[in-house]
Amino acid sequence: MVLVQIQKLRQDLGKIKQPAGWRERLKETPGRVLDVGLQRDPQLTAITNWIDGTLAPIVRSLGDVGALNEMDIQRAKKLMPNLYPIPDTEAVIISKLQNLEALIGWGRAHIGVRNPPPFQDWKH
Repeated sequence: MVLVQIQKLRQDLGKIKQPAGWRERLKETPGRVLDVGLQRDPQLTAITNWIDGTLAPIVRSLGDVGALNEMDIQRAKKLMPNLYPIPDTEAVIISKLQNLEALIGWGRAHIGVRNPPPFQDWKH
């Protein structure tokens, strides 16, 4: 289920222009703050909120149980594309989504395993 949601996120992100480099990231930041803060861009606002709202289910899909603390949420947030306030570049977004899909696949394959091997499938 989570992988299907990530694939949908990938499709939705394809409809929003992402910055190509650091200059574009800086140039896009003020507009993104206004677009999300004032909800001038409903699609960008909805995707940003969706990302924030799905952090707990993503962490739980990796086998985490119980209440999540703020540190867990912050770590999970680093795995997701950042669209606001300072957007990730398109290359970083693609890499984050690939890594997240691989990590979730690894987690699903090792649920219930006492000493699973370390996750080593990072794509840089």
